[in-house]
Amino acid sequence: MRAWEIEMALTANFAVFDRRRYLVVPNISWGLGLTHECDLLCMTPAQYLHEVEIKVSVYDLKRDADKRHGHSSRIIKWLWFAGPAAMEAALLEHAPAGAGVICVGARNTIPQCVRIREATVRPEHRKITAHERYKLARLGYIRYWDAREALERVLREHVQAPG
Repeated sequence: MRAWEIEMALTANFAVFDRRRYLVVPNISWGLGLTHECDLLCMTPAQYLHEVEIKVSVYDLKRDADKRHGHSSRIIKWLWFAGPAAMEAALLEHAPAGAGVICVGARNTIPQCVRIREATVRPEHRKITAHERYKLARLGYIRYWDAREALERVLREHVQAPG
């Protein structure tokens, strides 16, 4: 299972971070004063943030423990680790204390997300400000247009390619 497949499963209709309910932005590393990259930032309607760290291999999961930032930020209320269902034991063993664990598997080719362990509320958290909400939405907007431009480029090359 690849990271983008986990992202899509987590943010699908009626999933854990349904993108119709949450403002979800992938790969945030600048603009919000973070000292690390967040694979997914998910803002609740009440303006609190979930960080989701996506892991696709046990090696990647173990390497995360060596990072100095510890996924710390006052704007993150909950931290989650998500990965393939086959990694459930490793996720439970290596995800930091207090981090929730979500496993993604497929049932009849439809991705299924299961909360294995709930995330605990980080005591130092705070709501994000109106300015930070604007920045988060703007970063999502930039991601959208960058992806659309890349898709248009691929489509143009495909249509113009001989054969």
